[in-house]
Amino acid sequence: MDDLLITDSSVKKLTVNTLFERYMATKNIKERTKKNYIRMWDYRIRNTLGNIRVVDFKTSHVRTFFSALSDEGLAHSTIKGLYGLLNPSFELAVEDGIIRKNPVTGTLGDYGAPAKEKEALILEQ
Repeated sequence: MDDLLITDSSVKKLTVNTLFERYMATKNIKERTKKNYIRMWDYRIRNTLGNIRVVDFKTSHVRTFFSALSDEGLAHSTIKGLYGLLNPSFELAVEDGIIRKNPVTGTLGDYGAPAKEKEALILEQ
């Protein structure tokens, strides 16, 4: 089964940041959406998980990351948005034969603060 994985030395050096850039190059989305994804990546992931080599990335990395974000008080929806950037990036690595299994799949859980209850405004007559 190992013969199905790419073992080229340059691929072994591939970082999570570079993987995300590859993933974004495959997306056919509006420019504004792309900018929002990149802004979110740059703010939360680039300097935390981004420099880890893809072949060294473990499920524990993302669980620890989500737990820390949850401790900071980030909402579940924000963490879900970051999951939505990480998970398909690693799916691409699986499809390309760089790694065998996506370490991000199934890690979202209940991290993050629940959404705040919204109250309707009442018009006074």
